[in-house]
Amino acid sequence: MASCPENLILQDKIDLTRCSCTDFVLISLIGHETVLVIEAALTKGEDPGCLWVAVHLLLLLLHLSLVLHDVMEVTFEEEFPDFDVRLSPQLRKQFYEKLKHLVVVIDTKLEDETKNGIWDDRYTLEEEDEEKFIRGTGVIMNSRGFILTCAQLIPPNFSKIQFRRVNDESFSECVLVARKADLDLAVVRPVKDEGVVSDFGKFGFREFIDVGMEVFSIAHPRDLCYSLVIGQVTVPCLYDGTAPSDYPRDQTPISRLVGFVVDDKLDDELKHLAKDLQLIQINNFHGTNNLERTSFGAPVFDSRGRVIGLNTFVLEEMDFAIHMSVLEKFWKENVSEPQENGSDPQESVSEHLSKPQENVSEPQPPKRKRRKRKRSKAEKQRGNLEAGSC
Repeated sequence: MASCPENLILQDKIDLTRCSCTDFVLISLIGHETVLVIEAALTKGEDPGCLWVAVHLLLLLLHLSLVLHDVMEVTFEEEFPDFDVRLSPQLRKQFYEKLKHLVVVIDTKLEDETKNGIWDDRYTLEEEDEEKFIRGTGVIMNSRGFILTCAQLIPPNFSKIQFRRVNDESFSECVLVARKADLDLAVVRPVKDEGVVSDFGKFGFREFIDVGMEVFSIAHPRDLCYSLVIGQVTVPCLYDGTAPSDYPRDQTPISRLVGFVVDDKLDDELKHLAKDLQLIQINNFHGTNNLERTSFGAPVFDSRGRVIGLNTFVLEEMDFAIHMSVLEKFWKENVSEPQENGSDPQESVSEHLSKPQENVSEPQPPKRKRRKRKRSKAEKQRGNLEAGSC
């Protein structure tokens, strides 16, 4: 233990201007009075006894806490001010910096081969053939790196799924664990998941979702990766009801079930969704549409950083998210912890689902329309042009 020199102890006070970093640590951990007792004993040549042992143990614990980074459930509950229901601009920045590590970019390559491109860890293209892959968002929900996302991002004719976190230098391959098209939900996991540890999200509480509450999402609208968007709950799903297949519109139902929201005649792409799928209607989540689906699969957070929804579709500038009660039920039914013998309970499911399924009636994703630019002469000479901004 490093100790302050004797002349730093002045009339039962410590001269902080002359203490080392270690001294500051001791003072902050055990208080200046305890430090004075130990220093006085050492100066007189006496044994400070059990206080000496206690200080050593505290320093050991401090060292371990600095060296080890524990994988943890990540929320914003500790930082959230109980006296306010909205986050200040400064807290929003802290919120974003903490929770962006839970969000991933999802890239799905479709079965058709790309004529003039190379699918590698960056998806490099000579000429953009953007109908051959789908990009979207997902959120990590357990310490093994399992990702919750939308089924529409992984259509039946997929051939490869990749993901990337905010600080990853390249994409990593993942496999399909579960997929349910009528709920628009899917779970994927890293292929190389042995020893994978990751911070992960936490589901919120149904009863706390209310009209007007501020909600947040970290998404990739128009390939602008990791954009923080802020909105308000317009109407949550108020009850666990069953939507009829045909209902009179003049009843103006308040509940936000797909059967009350989607018109099969007008919204052909969404008619495969379950009629009783519970939704949250959100205002001001701009930058998403049903063709540019890069924000779909993005988590919807409450102000305490808990996952309460998953972005799924937009109708006439109105954003809809799958309700957390559906997310939590789907997750519990399809994701389990590793068994004691070390075998992976997801493996057999992954092998079955990783192949395109036959006789699938759900619609194929629409062709992706994006603005294309003319390549410069220098780019043509290089041969390959990296696609996207992620």
